[in-house]
Amino acid sequence: LYNINPYDLSNIGNQPEWHREEKKLEDIKDEEVEIEEGDTVGWLVEHDKDGNTSHNYVKDAQGLIYTLDWETAVVYTVGNEELVQADVPDTITLYGDIYKVTEIRAKAFSGCKKLVTATIGKNVTVIGASAYQNCTALTKVTIGKNVKTIGKSVWKGCTALKTVTGGQSVTAIGASAWKNCVRLNKLTLGQKVKTIGAEAFSGCKALKKITIPKKVTSIGKKAFYNCKALKTITVKTAKLTMKSVGANAFKGIHKKAVIKVPKKQLKLYKNILKKRGIGKKVKVKKFHQHQHH
Repeated sequence: LYNINPYDLSNIGNQPEWHREEKKLEDIKDEEVEIEEGDTVGWLVEHDKDGNTSHNYVKDAQGLIYTLDWETAVVYTVGNEELVQADVPDTITLYGDIYKVTEIRAKAFSGCKKLVTATIGKNVTVIGASAYQNCTALTKVTIGKNVKTIGKSVWKGCTALKTVTGGQSVTAIGASAWKNCVRLNKLTLGQKVKTIGAEAFSGCKALKKITIPKKVTSIGKKAFYNCKALKTITVKTAKLTMKSVGANAFKGIHKKAVIKVPKKQLKLYKNILKKRGIGKKVKVKKFHQHQHH
């Protein structure tokens, strides 16, 4: 038995369907497969307008496709509707060269209806727009520890998604990132989050509690719109203003929600929250910063 590292692409034979499948890749006008003598990997060469090669595409044992550039790799697209598990690795190895996997391209797994779990490796810094949109079987996501940017609509419409972990380096959450994730009930925002996009959690009607970390400077319109079960909100940031919190950001949260805010911001935040949609029975109170000894 061979002990094959699934992310060592040197062992993958050149399947005859390689070329056919690759035709689904976006933006490839003119394509050819180059297989050098002795190679066991199919390469796909993309030509741009000037006829230059801009990327090499390569596929791993899971069926994930990568573009390789110097020392980095980008998870490009799958177009593989049978995919059940997608583990984006830290690195992939090809003929002894190690490539760090740094990005998940926009729409990479969009519409993979059978995908149940998704982990994201530690070298990924960017998750592109709609990367996992409408993956309706996806239940659990582990965000890599160096992801900084979550694009627009990344998990929008992932109606089975319950648990999101990791993401301690995330600074920006794109608009509609978790929109209509109706079963999402476990999610912690990392301490480095600065911006929460419009409709980011809109329609997340199972979400019961959230902490808004202390570096947050803006919350987009309808960010927590119609989060009907959202009953406990702790606002740690002191940086919000009427201008930086969008219209209806908190409209439709639990009618008897309790929102804890920093002591010095109590008056201002009460006013902002009322103008941004909280109901009459929602309580806004100050939290004590020294609760945790």
